[in-house]
Amino acid sequence: MFPQVVQAPYPKYLAILRNGKPYVIRKNSLSEPWYNITHLRYDIEKLLFTDSNNKDYNYLQCSVELYELILVIEFGFNCKKVWFDGKLCWTLTNSQEYPKFLGLHLRTNQIFLMFSKLRLELLDVENPKVEEGEIEGKVTGKRPVQFDWVRNNKYTKMSNSTNPFRPIIDPTKLVDTNPFSKSLRRRFIREAELMSEKELSRSCPKQHQTTLENDEADKVTKIDVIGKSYKNIAKLLHENNSNVIECNGYDLCPYGDNVLYKLNESASRDNLNSASTNFRKENPKKLPPKSIVHYKKEKMVVFETSNKYIVYRLEETEWVEKCYEIPPITLYFRVELREFAQLSPDQYTVGLRVVEGIKFVYRVRKDINCSRVMLGNRTVWACHISMKCFIKTLIYSVVDDSIVLDGNLLIKCTKVDNKWIGISQHPYLVRHYAEDGLGDFIPVYIDRVSKNYRFLKYTLDYKDVPKIDLVKYHEKTIWRREPEQSVPKSMTCRVNESKKTFVFKFQDKFIVYRLKGNDLTYNTYDIPPIKLLSQDNQGHIIPLNSNNYSVQLSLNLAVIFIYTFVDVAVCTQVEYGERIIWKYKRGQNKPLCVVYSRSSQRIQVIFKDKIVLADLKNPNSIPSSLKIPPEISLYKTNEQGETVRLDVRDYRVQLYKSKGFRYVVNEEVTCTELRHNGTVVWRYTGGILPLSFVYFFKGNKTISVAYKTGTCSYQLELGQWVPTETTNTN
Repeated sequence: MFPQVVQAPYPKYLAILRNGKPYVIRKNSLSEPWYNITHLRYDIEKLLFTDSNNKDYNYLQCSVELYELILVIEFGFNCKKVWFDGKLCWTLTNSQEYPKFLGLHLRTNQIFLMFSKLRLELLDVENPKVEEGEIEGKVTGKRPVQFDWVRNNKYTKMSNSTNPFRPIIDPTKLVDTNPFSKSLRRRFIREAELMSEKELSRSCPKQHQTTLENDEADKVTKIDVIGKSYKNIAKLLHENNSNVIECNGYDLCPYGDNVLYKLNESASRDNLNSASTNFRKENPKKLPPKSIVHYKKEKMVVFETSNKYIVYRLEETEWVEKCYEIPPITLYFRVELREFAQLSPDQYTVGLRVVEGIKFVYRVRKDINCSRVMLGNRTVWACHISMKCFIKTLIYSVVDDSIVLDGNLLIKCTKVDNKWIGISQHPYLVRHYAEDGLGDFIPVYIDRVSKNYRFLKYTLDYKDVPKIDLVKYHEKTIWRREPEQSVPKSMTCRVNESKKTFVFKFQDKFIVYRLKGNDLTYNTYDIPPIKLLSQDNQGHIIPLNSNNYSVQLSLNLAVIFIYTFVDVAVCTQVEYGERIIWKYKRGQNKPLCVVYSRSSQRIQVIFKDKIVLADLKNPNSIPSSLKIPPEISLYKTNEQGETVRLDVRDYRVQLYKSKGFRYVVNEEVTCTELRHNGTVVWRYTGGILPLSFVYFFKGNKTISVAYKTGTCSYQLELGQWVPTETTNTN
């Protein structure tokens, strides 16, 4: 996806991050062991950074990430000085900007600063105190380097981090104008790699290296897998998973907790030359697999052979084997209007991935327009002649035999009555992805989607979706999951407006993203510490089950959190922190909802006929009770054309300031009339529906109807309701 710097086979380097510090090993040739050369690299513990307020920071107070062989330290402050081992090696001048990152190239041992204005600056840092010749890539001085901002590159994350710009591989190219975005950061790293290629000096002599075989703290375990059974290989990988494991004849590619081993060409040729045809037929599980993937957390090892995958999973103390043959899926491109030609093997790839189950992932080359998919002799999907819809990724789920197609549209195909039925994801341009464990992403289809046609709003329920790592709108990344972060419960979006809104609901907060053009902003709204309680059969107070209520965020008029109870819920107590707001008394009605306003710091417990109000600004205030005016009633037109009164659960009533009540109708309900003591005050005649009604009951009785574009008011004069004022907010 992104061009990579191709290194010579040897020497090879490998770096991992342990406790925030890099650990570097080197291999000179195929026959030699790995050597620990960490002591030949700059010690980041000797780095010190001074900010604009003369406060000092070390690397532990910064965000540290590893991009293959480049360590990146992100400053969360304005860095004006950099010190190494007590000596000043860089200071800010009047004409300079503050650097954003510090990079350490672990192969060439160079330290450089990264700025937003398209340049790097190497630091003149004193070399580690070892004998001459031990340092690779000797620093020659400081100088600015201009960037080529067209390049993209791919770097795999090697460590867990809480950095919001953690390096991942986007499923599609992302044009991002943010100078500190992930994609542009990759280009910083790419430039550092290219710059370092030009300045490589002699490799450090072997006599100055420390072999890892004698390093008790950090070990590299070498496993000879050629000729061993797959089960024994799985056991060896699991038994040594705390070490760096090297398999003879295989190239090692780490991806976080997972490790991919690829059979190198020389080992593959040796095996073909030495193994007879009869041996290969009689001992298929002793032939070296094309690749091995070790999933450490899942305790699984996947072996790729020429025509199938063999998976070993550790269940308690036994290794359970399962074989998965590549499904007979064929891909086609359109030759003429009604003629298709099959894709050749070099035009796509197929592989098995462990992502919430076993899945086969087909990826079509970018220059190929795949317009038809078949499974066996049946067509799963074919692009209509009048459409330009091409497939780039196909996901076949072994669990339920479903197929997800990702291209211009995201389509889920399932077999019903021996026929394939395809359903497109809504909204069309919103896509979800999950990390595949090997440095890439696969699309995730969301089944539970509801649409509010009145407000052009979609709600995507993630209840049955165990893994989401990335959400995009068209080519723009909206949200990405951080390490150890939970998956959102749901996402609500409005995408048919100039400013698109995406509201992600988590266990303890809402995050609202707003996209206008290519500018993405967000706000976080923490869910208030409101406790909804009930009682068990013994009368003990217990938390109300979360299935008995929902929490919504409303931003129409103010920041409001709405807790709505289901019909069967029995809430007996409402608390805010340690303060009791309301407690059930015998004979009372059940509350319908609880509303919390962040700006006014007030909680309203709303019943059918009253509102219990608590002012949180005054800790000594006593909750008060206000009667809901019975003279106001709301109506709708049913399917038979009859005008019927709304149920109390079709809307909510809130206290408005101190002189009125606000009536907010649920989005899925269409209110057509508002009446006062049976007299129609307002009637819906078409067009935009109102957001709310406000009834001012003190003094001159007034009813205001609030629309998105303005308000209109009615006042009671001599027993008649007459229009008095119209305000346009456009």
